[in-house]
Amino acid sequence: MVNPEFSTVENKREYGRAANLLPSAEMENPGALAGATGADQLGISFKTEEYRKRAEAATALAHAIADCHPQDACEIMAAALQDLSVGTPLPVFVSAMDDARWWASCASTAELKAFALACFEAMRPKVRDAFLGYVQRGGA
Repeated sequence: MVNPEFSTVENKREYGRAANLLPSAEMENPGALAGATGADQLGISFKTEEYRKRAEAATALAHAIADCHPQDACEIMAAALQDLSVGTPLPVFVSAMDDARWWASCASTAELKAFALACFEAMRPKVRDAFLGYVQRGGA
């Protein structure tokens, strides 16, 4: 369903924020001066050719999405997300942790969140408490 609030995009910079293409100082403090902390992060980030190419492609994609009719954009993006998703985890072949780590390295953010929450909710209370303690300690 199309969000009517964003059915037309007047400020394409929103897509830059969503794609993490804007320097963090600009995202957090739009009025920051060029010499302020974080202002040179953009120069450092864009030194690699791979990052520049990815940023240019993401920017072009964001502009293309903004130029599409909202219904068309939603259908195209839904199909693309489906194609880019890794799908459900496979049965364990090597070890549960190794296989889970491999799957997580391929999964989309939406898949990671969904499976992590579903797994957490499925844990017995005692196991859930131990898991939560482990995660809060930083996994150490």
